[in-house]
Amino acid sequence: MSQISDLSSACNPYSQNLGKPTIQFAEDNICGYIAQPANTWSNLAYLILALKIAQELRQANNKTLLWGFVPIFIFMGLASGFYHATATFVGQFFDFGSIYLFAAFILFLSLVKLKIWSPRITLILISLITLSLFILLWFVPVLRIWLFATEIIVFLIVEYRIHKIEKLQSKTKFKEDKNISTHSPNNLFNLFGFNSPPLAAFLSLC
Repeated sequence: MSQISDLSSACNPYSQNLGKPTIQFAEDNICGYIAQPANTWSNLAYLILALKIAQELRQANNKTLLWGFVPIFIFMGLASGFYHATATFVGQFFDFGSIYLFAAFILFLSLVKLKIWSPRITLILISLITLSLFILLWFVPVLRIWLFATEIIVFLIVEYRIHKIEKLQSKTKFKEDKNISTHSPNNLFNLFGFNSPPLAAFLSLC
């Protein structure tokens, strides 16, 4: 991405009403109603992905929060397609906004799994944060990358916390299963009389 030049948007039919963007991607703008054809049509991939996710969830009779990815990917495809077709500031806003929405949703899923708050409270907090990001994106677009990076960093921190908790729970359950298996009368070692304290200590380390 680079700062867009006035020359590249000189024949843009949308810029007068929707504003000039502050960035430009690799594909150069062309004169016409679709400023960046390749980048525009490539966003059909998001719509195809959304349909594929919906199909898989329906076949699996999945009624979880994962359905949230379907409208989000549709919105990402439409928003990004709108930006690359018009090459305008409004399009840029919705393009980055859709990315923020995606990051907010995966953060929401992680926080629900962490169970710090109820899903309803978590949704309210994430919605307020996302709204704040949208406001900053509109009035201070230069922060666009930093805002997204902040969301991702928070998401990674939450995921790391979940990983630590699940690892601890897994170890605890494994030790409990070991203790049950070692002291069970049906245990192979007990059946043959190998139930000495040293052996039990060795098994606890395995």
